Amino acid sequence: ISTNGNFIYATNRSTTNNICVLEWNGKQLTLQQQVPTGNGPRNFTIHPSGKWIVVANQKSNDIYVYAVASDGTLTRKNMISNINAPVCLGWW
Repeated sequence: ISTNGNFIYATNRSTTNNICVLEWNGKQLTLQQQVPTGNGPRNFTIHPSGKWIVVANQKSNDIYVYAVASDGTLTRKNMISNINAPVCLGWW
């Protein structure tokens, strides 16, 4: 859930391999965006600032970094490759 509570993010594995952005208006969810990820998005995390989402792609051995816009949508900014089957992310 976004830091302001207006957006929900969810990853889909298998043939889809994406992250979805859903807007929450207090009564219903509306799909805003579907963004491709690497193969097997196993885990993702939202930075405490709410400005970044990082996705660990277990099967493609990489991590995608997305910038979060004020409307909740995502733009991929970076990919970190050659990570052996990443499955868990966190902020310290």
